[in-house]
This record gives sequence, C-alpha cells and structure tokens, in this order.
Amino acid sequence: MSLMHPDKIGTALVVLLVPLSLHAATYYVAPSGGSDSAAGTEAAPFATVGRGQTAASAGDTVYIRGGTFAFSGSGTLGVGFTKSGSAGALIKYFAYPGETPVFDLTNLNPSNRVTGLSVQCNYVHLRGLEVKGVPQYTGGSDSWGVRIQGSNNILENLNVHHNEAPGIFITSGANNLVLNCDSHHNYDPAEGGGSGDGIGCHSSGGGNVMRGCRGYDNSDDGFDFINAAGSCKVEQSWAFRNGYVPGTSS
Repeated sequence: MSLMHPDKIGTALVVLLVPLSLHAATYYVAPSGGSDSAAGTEAAPFATVGRGQTAASAGDTVYIRGGTFAFSGSGTLGVGFTKSGSAGALIKYFAYPGETPVFDLTNLNPSNRVTGLSVQCNYVHLRGLEVKGVPQYTGGSDSWGVRIQGSNNILENLNVHHNEAPGIFITSGANNLVLNCDSHHNYDPAEGGGSGDGIGCHSSGGGNVMRGCRGYDNSDDGFDFINAAGSCKVEQSWAFRNGYVPGTSS
C-alpha cells in the first residue's frame, strides 16, 4: 500500500476545506406562519428579521417574505441591524422575489424617538423593503424612517413613506450607497413639517452616495445636507413637490 506524503496530505485538506468555508447560507423570514424556533428554511421560516440576523454570517442571504410586520406598544425600534458582514461578503436582507415585506410602525405609542430600520453596522445590503408609519415622539426629538450609522452599506429599492419623520437618513458612517430608493409623504407634525425630509446625509464621514433616488411630497426637503461635514453625492435623482403638507397646497 502506498502512503501519501505528509505535505500532500496537508494540501489535500486545504483543497477540501476551503470550498466548505466559503459556502454562503440562505435563510428565510415570514411575517405570518414563521417561528423563531424553526430552522429558517423556505419551508420552515423564522418569524422575525432579528432571528434571521442572529443566524446569518458574512456572505449569507436572508430572504424576507411579503406581508406586514406590524409593531405596537411603547417600543422605539422596528428592526435593528447590528451584525456586520465584510468587504466582498455583505450580509444581504432581500425581499423575496416578487414580494414586498412591509414594516408598519403606525400603532406604536413610543416612549422616546423611533427608528423604523436602524443600520448600526457595516457591510450589509437591504433591498426591496417598505417602511411606513413611524410616529414622532412628542417629547421633541426627531424620529427616523431608516437611519444609517455605519459604513459600506447598500440600501436598494426601499420605499419609505407616510412617516412622521425623515425618511432615509445617514447620520454617521462613510461610503454608504442609497440606490433607487423612494422616500415620500413624510410629515413631521411636531415641527409643523420642519423635519419631514425625504433623504438626508448629516455624516462627518465621506463617500456617501444617493443614486437613482426620488424624494417627493415631503413636508420639508427632498434631499437634506444641512449638517453634512463629509461628502454626500447625489446622482441621477429627483426632488419634487416638497415643502407642503403632503397631499395639500399648504
């Protein structure tokens, strides 16, 4: 019997193990019929995006089925994204093909400022999600529809609307891409409409880009950069019918 040289054994193990370590996993979340104790497969999905985040690692994809994730009570957060991917291996949270997941915060009675989707991490990619109904906190602090506080993230094809808050805002972080997103009909009642912006960038970090986006029918600005110390670039985007109470000529 011939024996393999030890060096060749080590090489063989590397060849066998590397493809396994690079294999990306796929998980599923459904607003109805899911369970956070399930396997997270298409047939047995998780119930919450938070559970999907716990399971996912860099390079993995979490598909979110269509339907409504409704929030109530005194909470202040819809979904918090806190786990980072890595360069070339973003964690992806995608709408299931042909379906629209809706995050509806209309029925919250918050104890503080509210954020619909909070991205406090790096290298994640959100796509095809809808956010609405984020309430303004009567204590006087602004809420946010979608808030970015990280770097190297992609927000794609988001529909953020009818919030009592700015729609999509980069408050810190660098090199984020907001791609083909709509933010509209946002109205801030606490300030007479004064902070109802569509898309904003107030970060000290640079390289943030808004491309192919539309900010319209918002009570304040379509795009807002009033406190931006870092660079914010807008490409091939539109702002129209802003500065009115949505749906009126006031």
